[in-house]
This record gives sequence, structure tokens and C-alpha cells, in this order.
Amino acid sequence: MRALVALATALALQSACSGPSCQSTCTHIYADAAGECGIAVPGYDDAEGRSRLIADCTQECTGALQTPGALGTYDPNIRHTSGASIVLQNEQQAAAWMNCIAASDCVDLSDGYCAPI
Repeated sequence: MRALVALATALALQSACSGPSCQSTCTHIYADAAGECGIAVPGYDDAEGRSRLIADCTQECTGALQTPGALGTYDPNIRHTSGASIVLQNEQQAAAWMNCIAASDCVDLSDGYCAPI
């Protein structure tokens, strides 16, 4: 079990350095352009709103990356359907979240996977 936790931790930390960035991940989620998901959020459906979503998402992700910590109970691969808010709290959660976004299609993201979205 310890080896599995160590491997997961190493992969999460490595992903934060060599994988997707907060900016590219947030752009992929919210940008309304070819190759991007363009996930709609009520009240943010114009270009200015989407830019604000991307900026807020990037800021939350970047803040989490600056905070050391463990995944804890956070698992972005579990479908999130409740109204409870999920906030990325640390670097390992942010790395796992970015990897989940990169590995998922836009339909899955719209259906509640890889929260927070």
C-alpha cells in the first residue's frame, strides 16, 4: 500500500512539472474554440464571461499548485453530481485534476467528471 501511495505521489508531482499547465487546462475546459470543450456556465456565456472563467480557474489552480499537500479523499475520476463545491487545495490535487482533464473527453467533463469544473 505504501508503495502505491508513493507511486501516486511521484506521478502527481511529476505531472505538475511536465504535464498540462493550469492555463492550458482551464482554456481547454471553457474556451469556445475548435478543439476546446467550451463548457457553458450560466451567466458566463459571452466572450468576456468565458475569459473570466478561464482567469478564475487558472488562479484557483495556480494557487493550489503553490500549496504542498496530499490528495486526501479528493478523486477527480469519480463523477461529481452533488451541489457541493469542490476546491483544489494543494499541488497534488491540482496535478491529479489537470491529468484527469487531459485524459477525459468533453462529454465526460460536462457529465461531472474531473471536478471542479
